[in-house]
Amino acid sequence: MSILSMIQTVCAEVGIPIPNAAMTSGDPQIVQMVALAQREGRELASFAVKDACWSVLQKQYLFTTQFITLAGCTLTLNSGVVLVPSTTGLSVGMACTGPLGSGLAPSATVLSIDSPTQVTIDQAATASGAALSLTFSQIAYPFPADYDHSINQTAWDRQYRWQMLGPLTPQEWQVLKSGIVPTGPRRRFRIQGNQFLLDPPPTSNNVLVYEYISNGFCVPAGTLVSPQAAAFQTAWRLDGDVGVLSEDLMTLGIKWRWLRAKGFAYDEEFKTYSEARERAASRDGGGARSLVLNRQFISSPLITSAQIPDAGFGVPSS
Repeated sequence: MSILSMIQTVCAEVGIPIPNAAMTSGDPQIVQMVALAQREGRELASFAVKDACWSVLQKQYLFTTQFITLAGCTLTLNSGVVLVPSTTGLSVGMACTGPLGSGLAPSATVLSIDSPTQVTIDQAATASGAALSLTFSQIAYPFPADYDHSINQTAWDRQYRWQMLGPLTPQEWQVLKSGIVPTGPRRRFRIQGNQFLLDPPPTSNNVLVYEYISNGFCVPAGTLVSPQAAAFQTAWRLDGDVGVLSEDLMTLGIKWRWLRAKGFAYDEEFKTYSEARERAASRDGGGARSLVLNRQFISSPLITSAQIPDAGFGVPSS
């Protein structure tokens, strides 16, 4: 099915002329039905399934951390100006770190790019230095285009096979950025301003991953629907677009919404839709685990971060 076939089905069931096109139609009836189809898609996608979301909307996202190390940089005491060989690849918001005693604050970031060989950081240097090797690290990474919200405890650093710590609260983030505390080897993250922030700033190209809930409910015709597929669409665009969720269920949703919009009785249609939605939700995700009713404690069969040390893994103690 497609958005066009769904609207054609609804038109046939409610007894109005069946259109040959939906998204480009000038018929007020069809224009209204398309708008209701958009509403149904958004509402059905956000419906809570088993205290989470539809399994088909659960996706994973991989990205690689980025950094640039530049030799021959110059810092000036009490100044935020940094002279660099080239600003190619640098951007505002990057973390700027250097060797111990270089005079850089641990949380210094690029405030502006002033010229091809000069940037300004947001905290003045506490020492002067020349011929320094400084690292500029990207600490803020955008979300996928169809990102709605993250799935808890799915953020991992695949380079070191560590689960990342977070999401941090604003208070915890300021402790790391403003306090005098060791950060340790574990990577932490925070969600802020529709970006995925990292701490400590990366100094290697690590592959990071997390799972998230998509806010999309349809894809272009012929698109593979999978956790690795491209971003789902958040709106119907063409007549051939197909639904990621049950199109039969969306057809029922369009129908009762159209009846309500027209002022017709819709109780039975809404009941049919609600029962179908609950039935689909109960079957989503391939079943459920067995519920243990006795007092026996069953621990997780998987190794978690609780069993893996931060350092020295595999090195026998003396």
